[in-house]
Amino acid sequence: VIPVVNLGNDTIICAGTQITFDAGACNGCIYQWKDLSAGLTVGSNHTFTTGQPDIYACYVTAPNGCTRSDTVQLSASILPVVTNNPLFESICSGDHTNIILTSIPPSASFSWTASGSSSFVIGYGPGNGTTIDQALINTHSYDETVTYKIPPHNEACFGPAGDYIVI
Repeated sequence: VIPVVNLGNDTIICAGTQITFDAGACNGCIYQWKDLSAGLTVGSNHTFTTGQPDIYACYVTAPNGCTRSDTVQLSASILPVVTNNPLFESICSGDHTNIILTSIPPSASFSWTASGSSSFVIGYGPGNGTTIDQALINTHSYDETVTYKIPPHNEACFGPAGDYIVI
């Protein structure tokens, strides 16, 4: 028996989450997972679960003494958060929103959905990018609002949606 070990591609997870790597089942095989940075043995099953960014190797030894191995690098991405402050603005009917989105970390990307408080406000819609530039028109004599729900994402992480309200 010659063990086949394939841990897959290097992986990015969201900080605070975990992933399970699987070296593949092999009858009678011995598994040794190592944290290569620390040189420590961290597991002895065909699967290994961790949330700690590092480089890991799994050595699989078959009953006949044949050993194979594979390595994988695990990285973690910071959970992005919308940092616009304040999360509202007031504009006149027909003006553009021109909302420049900011986040921590600053490399986040944005997608958004939009909803109006009534059918009297028009000109809004979903989109993506770093600027929400939409001309909003209020056909009513009372103030109406548009709420943009903006979940930031960065590599493997989707952060909590920020609600940006335009009156």
